[in-house]
Amino acid sequence: MRFPLLRMNSVTGLALPRPAKQLLLGARMRLMGQQLRLPRIAFRNQRLFLQLPDSNGDQGFYAKIFEPLLRELDALTHPHVLKESKTGKVRAMLLIRGMA
Repeated sequence: MRFPLLRMNSVTGLALPRPAKQLLLGARMRLMGQQLRLPRIAFRNQRLFLQLPDSNGDQGFYAKIFEPLLRELDALTHPHVLKESKTGKVRAMLLIRGMA
């Protein structure tokens, strides 16, 4: 299983204003996140946040997607970390420079 969301550097080769590129990037990330069944994806301050589903609520995610996602994260050259938020939700944070 491949995760193009983790390697995405640009939205399009067209000369668009920065806000338009960010809007397109956000829409693309949301679609990819829905395909992976990630409840929330955010991009702030050159960081990509991927919130993972609750382990009790989505067994299919942890059975089929979680392990390949971890392998893909480990193969990245970007600094990244899996972290539990204050509310107890697990998320992956990736530092991505030059995105949008």
